[in-house]
Amino acid sequence: MNSPLFEYSSPREFKLWRYTVSHGQLLLRSSKRDEASMRLEVLFKGVHWIQLPTFFDGLAIGECNIESIPAREDLDLGPALSWHRCFRVSSRTTNGYVIASSVFVSEDDGDDCAPSSLFVDGIR
Repeated sequence: MNSPLFEYSSPREFKLWRYTVSHGQLLLRSSKRDEASMRLEVLFKGVHWIQLPTFFDGLAIGECNIESIPAREDLDLGPALSWHRCFRVSSRTTNGYVIASSVFVSEDDGDDCAPSSLFVDGIR
């Protein structure tokens, strides 16, 4: 049985907040604001390849085929394709792509100084 394809969207602004090489983790964050009382985070794990802007005006994430990535002939994924998934990451003005093993979404009341609830090691 195939797992359902991942989809997520939010009208809020997100920033590329952190990437850690040691665990291949990429964190996108939408900070709390006057009009938004909760912090939103998206964490990609097992990241193998990234093609992203650093700012998103609105965010939409959906799984895609690797064939949909522009200039994909330059990608050398080798055996990683058997356990990685391709995600299209879009905003109102731009598109990007992440190839990773998984993705998670969290909503909490933390501020920008509080560690992410998605990181096991408590990285801010």
